[in-house]
Amino acid sequence: MRREAQLARFQVLERIGLATPVPLSMSTLLAVAILVAYGRVWFASGGGLSAPHGALLIGFGGRWPPLISEEPWRLVTAMFLHAGLWHLGFNILAIATVGPRIEESYGRTTMLGIFIVTGLLANLATLQVGELGVGVGASGGVMGLIGAAAASGHRAGTSHGRAQRDAMLQWCAYTFVFGFAVGADNWAHLFGLVTGAAFGLAVRPETWKRRSLIPVRAVVGFVGLVATLGAVAIIITRTPKLPEEPHEDSSTSMDERAVMNSYIEICTKLYAGDTKGALASATQTMAAFGDGSRGAVREQFVVEICDSMQQQRDDCKAGAAGPDPASAEDDHEMCRMYQAIFDRLPVHAYKRRPATTDAPAGSAP
Repeated sequence: MRREAQLARFQVLERIGLATPVPLSMSTLLAVAILVAYGRVWFASGGGLSAPHGALLIGFGGRWPPLISEEPWRLVTAMFLHAGLWHLGFNILAIATVGPRIEESYGRTTMLGIFIVTGLLANLATLQVGELGVGVGASGGVMGLIGAAAASGHRAGTSHGRAQRDAMLQWCAYTFVFGFAVGADNWAHLFGLVTGAAFGLAVRPETWKRRSLIPVRAVVGFVGLVATLGAVAIIITRTPKLPEEPHEDSSTSMDERAVMNSYIEICTKLYAGDTKGALASATQTMAAFGDGSRGAVREQFVVEICDSMQQQRDDCKAGAAGPDPASAEDDHEMCRMYQAIFDRLPVHAYKRRPATTDAPAGSAP
């Protein structure tokens, strides 16, 4: 009786596209790797159930367009980072359901290779058409697995193949609906699906398992294993920190202080002659804390930031204040709160601008 009840539950799960996870499989190991990466970010975030801070996701290796040319490994590490528990849970469930199907059809390590390659291609393609923002999540690679399973099942033409295709189409629908619901990157979902389906249509499982293709399978599996281990190693060894929190008596938000601290980093690089590094840091700051729609910033914009910082510091030292008591009090409070930050700003000549054009302290100009 108990076995019949269990069988009935399994049949219900299969009808909605789910399957029982296989405990010892490459899919399970992939899920563990993603959980380890999430745990590292969660620990750096200070625990809790809230989504990781955008600056942390960039620091740990999120897909951030201005940094891809110098750090292309972000195209892979981004696949192991997630923006919250819902995001993480959905992708882990998808891997546990879809991964074993690919392992059964194409082989254990091939599943990992398909996940990595399709996810990487999805991230690359998304850079060309997606909006500027921090990209994280395994969904591109997951959709690659879904596409490969759906296409190979359709091509097989058997009752089992058609059932697999239909189950994968259900997962396609779940993923896109979830993407729209939480604001996830559906461009990555689409590109992952297309590249995975192309593989499934082009390569039959029985063809892939031929002895003559052992070297090819070995390369694909090696790429998957090395990329997975490398991505997790990068994530767990990086040490980005949350932006500095304000003092208890401060009315200034954490984001405002974080922006000011970022400005110090930007100006230090600029004054040291590292213009490229200053531009990259400024672009990252605009996305994480300010106007992410600005895109990659120009050198003149960075110079204006640093001139404004120099001017604000000099005004604070001179005791400059607003024309009325209320604004004067605000100015004095701002100077007191940012004194330690201004003390870290390298002294440098600057072009003084009219007070009306100064960037507000802690805001993104």
